[in-house]
Amino acid sequence: MHTPPDSAHLSSQGLLKTTLLSLLVALLLLFTLVLPAEYGVDPLGTGRLLGVDQLQVQSQEVDSPTRLWRGEGIFKSDTLTLTLLPGQGAELKAVMEADAPISFHWTSDGGPVHVDMHGEAENAAPGEYTSYWLDDARTAASGNLRAPFKGTHGWYWENRGDRAVTITLSTAGFYRRLYMP
Repeated sequence: MHTPPDSAHLSSQGLLKTTLLSLLVALLLLFTLVLPAEYGVDPLGTGRLLGVDQLQVQSQEVDSPTRLWRGEGIFKSDTLTLTLLPGQGAELKAVMEADAPISFHWTSDGGPVHVDMHGEAENAAPGEYTSYWLDDARTAASGNLRAPFKGTHGWYWENRGDRAVTITLSTAGFYRRLYMP
């Protein structure tokens, strides 16, 4: 019977070392190339350095057209500021077509406010509206809305505090105009 020399046998310890080294190389490739290129996740920053993070971005733009915001008319952006005295409320509205997208960000400087984001359909009865979001004691919010119907869509803020607050609203999207009723 022929027995191979000792160098041809892998010991349990050698096999463990080889397995761990292979696992380490696989994890290194995962974190430096695969995650940045395929998923846009770049925890080590190597995807950006090597340029493979661009592969994911190009793929996402081609493969995910539902992420695009398309609208009819002219794309607009506005920033409006209003000051609310204690106990005072005010509203800002955007005139929009059905399915039009709008992105927004607002802040309250001076204290928290009550907010009601809502919409009123064109030709709605007085007092008839759809509330999208109601909250108390907020100092900021951001989001996106795709208008569910033609009409006005906007925000009502009320200062329930004991000092003046300044609301700054920034919007971008497809709407005819932004106004204070």
